[in-house]
Amino acid sequence: QFFIRQEWQGKLEVGVGFEQTGRAMHRPHTKPGPIRFSVLLPTVLAVGIQIGSLSGCGRWEPSGGSDTVGRTTAVLEHVRSAQSHEMRRESDAAIKHYELALALDPDVAQVHVNLGELLGRTGRGKEALRHFHDAIRLEPYLDQGLNAMAWFLATHPDPALRDGERAVEYAVRACEVTSYRNPLWLDTLAAALAEAGRFKAAVVNQHRAIFLAGYTGHEVEVPAMRRQLDLYRNGMPYREHPDPAGQ
Repeated sequence: QFFIRQEWQGKLEVGVGFEQTGRAMHRPHTKPGPIRFSVLLPTVLAVGIQIGSLSGCGRWEPSGGSDTVGRTTAVLEHVRSAQSHEMRRESDAAIKHYELALALDPDVAQVHVNLGELLGRTGRGKEALRHFHDAIRLEPYLDQGLNAMAWFLATHPDPALRDGERAVEYAVRACEVTSYRNPLWLDTLAAALAEAGRFKAAVVNQHRAIFLAGYTGHEVEVPAMRRQLDLYRNGMPYREHPDPAGQ
């Protein structure tokens, strides 16, 4: 999907990717988040955008050439390829394309999030953590980055990489950014609270997540949420289980 949105001072936001549907860490059916760039209007017009071909809208010839145009187009093409491989469960190829995108432009926060989540699912936890830190450094209010960090710190199978209290901090920030209206982020908050030993609060927030999921198009998440709720009721946190295939 290609999108373009006007911002301010002659800048536009352009991007390519799937609509963000939530955490991809333990949800095999979720999609990697979209990639956005804030770029000057002349750059958008010059790119023209060859991105049109990425969205299935046909190829538009660029009206001008520049290093910025070429780099932005190349980054988006790598992201498209990475997401395509990821949806086909071809993790190694997806990782390669995300890394190539970051080699061209290391300052796109959502690419760090998507790559971090994929690395986390394939057991490369320390690398994943580094990319989550980079995403939050670049965009402190990117809720996907905050949520990904919180989920990782709350649920990673390696106790050396878990930190319940920090997970709660990041999860709260993600929920605040979205006004506590995203059930998946509330689900993460519950997992973080459970990891921190605050099981009563975990149960309360998991109930909220389940309730909201039924009204926001996330019904498919409810069975997994209910299984986690049972864990919290029994004083047990949730743990991830990395999959070499990345799913």
